[in-house]
Formats: sequence, C-alpha cells, structure tokens
Amino acid sequence: MAINRQALQAAYDDGLTDREAAQRVGCACQSVFRWRKRNGLRPNGVLNEVRARELYDAGCNDTEIGRQLGRTQSAIWSWRTRNGLPSVRSRPRDWIARALELERAGLSRNAIAAHLQLSRGTVHGALYRLRYAQEARP
Repeated sequence: MAINRQALQAAYDDGLTDREAAQRVGCACQSVFRWRKRNGLRPNGVLNEVRARELYDAGCNDTEIGRQLGRTQSAIWSWRTRNGLPSVRSRPRDWIARALELERAGLSRNAIAAHLQLSRGTVHGALYRLRYAQEARP
C-alpha cells in the first residue's frame, strides 16, 4: 500500500503523534514511525523537558506535572529518574494529624478525604495503619 507522504508531512506539521497521524492517513503506526525516522524527524508529543523542570522546581509532584503537560505520571517518573531528580512528595505528612483531628470532630472518612483533597482509600489506609500501630504498642 502506498503512503501519502504529503499527508504524513501535513499530519506531522500539525503536531500529531505517530498514532494520530496513522489514523488520519489510514496506515499503520509503524509506517509513520519508519517514515519519520527516514526523514530524521523527532516524534511529536515528546515531553517538554524545560517546562517539566520548571514545574518540578516549583514543587510539583509527578502527577501534577503530568496533568500540566498532558502526560502520564509514569512518563514523568521516567523523565525524573533519568535525570537523577528525587521525588517530590505530593503532600506533607502532617495531613495525617489533620485527618485525626477531623475524625475526632466527627467527620466521616469520605468527608475527611474531600476536605483534604485525598482519596477515601488514602485516608482510610493511613488512619487504619495508625490505629493498628497504636494497638500493637504494649
């Protein structure tokens, strides 16, 4: 099957990824990859490392950087580890003390999670582990 090289170039110029270009042109993703390699073109949709570093330096974690750049958390993790950058904790651990205060005030774990902008599972797990650790003490 002949590939329309002009259509591929137009898709590439529009900033489409290999997969998106293949869908637009009607060919296999591997065909787009080979065409791009033969023409010495970098893939579109690659991580903007300058912006990622700016967000990292501003204290954003992998998930937050990924959301800003339209990438997955694992893509950001890979970039960060390749560059020898330590992880940025999403939230300081003092949220656990705040969760305990809210629980003592009578809030449900769902309400605590919503208030702290955490998942219910995170809140439940932390409070459960804390209770288990307290019961295990002599």
